[in-house]
Amino acid sequence: MTELLKEQVREHEIEAAMSVVPPRKTTLPLRTFSLLAVASVMLLLLMYGGSRAILEAAKLAWLGIRGTSVTATITHVGASGQVDSSGRLLKDAFIYRINGPAPRGISRTGTVLLSTMGAPQESVPTAQLQHAKVDARPTFHVGQALEFRAGTWMGRPMIHPWNPSPIGTAAFLGLSGIVVMLVSLYFLTRVVRWILRRVILLSYGQAVVGTIVHKYSSADESPKFYVRYGFASDEDPVGHEHEEQCNLGQWKQFEVGMPVTVLYDPRNVFRSGIYKLIVAS
Repeated sequence: MTELLKEQVREHEIEAAMSVVPPRKTTLPLRTFSLLAVASVMLLLLMYGGSRAILEAAKLAWLGIRGTSVTATITHVGASGQVDSSGRLLKDAFIYRINGPAPRGISRTGTVLLSTMGAPQESVPTAQLQHAKVDARPTFHVGQALEFRAGTWMGRPMIHPWNPSPIGTAAFLGLSGIVVMLVSLYFLTRVVRWILRRVILLSYGQAVVGTIVHKYSSADESPKFYVRYGFASDEDPVGHEHEEQCNLGQWKQFEVGMPVTVLYDPRNVFRSGIYKLIVAS
């Protein structure tokens, strides 16, 4: 902090009118509260989806490592309007029957959705594609033999088709789940830190007079506006500077050299904010 800035801060700090502790408006505006609630719910849902993807990837990996290979035969290829033995509607699915004795806890018959198979599609001549909308379905038929992997995951028996192998799908699910979890956790952490900073400063922050030392805007297509302020305190008599982002209307209200009320955390002087911006958020 420059000597001129230190002098400005000291001058403003002895002005009684500016040293009065401001009223503490601790409640969030309804619009801000609603946006934070929606953002938090969306981030939690993303984290849930990411965790489910990681769990499915772990199940497939476990079957690949510890599962038992079994063969089964397709007994029926379902279509819209047909049901399986338990009364469930079949659409783009097939029913299989395990050849020989089934592993412990596994039913000899079951239903598999074609969408979960990732099987190769039937080849269709280009000329047909140009003149008609062709329903290209995976090539499954009654009597076809398939390989499955069966095993126990956390005490629960499970079975999954294994040709083609879903290891590639498992790797993609695991990587996608990790990325989604990390990104969601990052933004959720930022939301929580923003709320904690606001609550701490408005509830326990000390009020001092600071000075606007610089203001500028970015040169992007959607410009961002920033103000930099400096202040000194009993905990940090030398003083230091902080920077905050604001909207255009708020940015126009500040001028270099203008005194502003600053709230700071006595336990951590680097946690601070301009009071006018804190209560407006």
